[in-house]
Amino acid sequence: MVRKQFDALLKELYEDVLKMGAVAEGMVKCAITALSDQDVKLAEKVIQDDDIVDQMEIEIQNKCVEMIVLQQPVAKDIRVLASTFKFISNFERIADLAVNLSKKTIELSSERYIKKLVDLPRIAQKALEVVNIAIRAYIDEDVLRDFDRINKLEQDIDDLNVQVYRECVALMMENTRNIKQCISFITMANMLERIGDHGTNIFESIYYIITGDYKDMKDIEIS
Repeated sequence: MVRKQFDALLKELYEDVLKMGAVAEGMVKCAITALSDQDVKLAEKVIQDDDIVDQMEIEIQNKCVEMIVLQQPVAKDIRVLASTFKFISNFERIADLAVNLSKKTIELSSERYIKKLVDLPRIAQKALEVVNIAIRAYIDEDVLRDFDRINKLEQDIDDLNVQVYRECVALMMENTRNIKQCISFITMANMLERIGDHGTNIFESIYYIITGDYKDMKDIEIS
């Protein structure tokens, strides 16, 4: 009876974590759309939605604490609850980065872009794919299936980030009037890269849940 009650609470917790992840992911998608379209209203909505994520984080934290105190979990259950704190912390930071991207969009809203935005949306798409893979691994408790894909995405994101930097440096050298926008684009590329990093952090926590061994991504060996 006690186990059934705990499993029911655990299922509810899983659903809450997935909902929080979906909101954070949606904020990033809206932020990059707002940036591409110079849509101030959409950017402002992203900023407002941050309160939703903050409240979800508090509620999930409280639920985890109650389960630890009242249900006396053991072994893997403890790892799940401990890792949940990391999951929601990473989701909250992803949402914060979406807010920061939206603030940059608002800052640039009155200016015509000096270049077509191609690489920033590509970085966003790849970073969100990392997050999606981590969420899928959380649902399926499977770190084997997409491990190589995450490593490939991380390299792609790094390469695109360097590409944005080099292109912006060239544009700044070409005309000093380009400096403000270029610095903003470089900053936003770094923000998007960090979103991918948070997805990797979540994946590492899932590896810990499954194996009981916490490792950095670079130290994980999948055979």
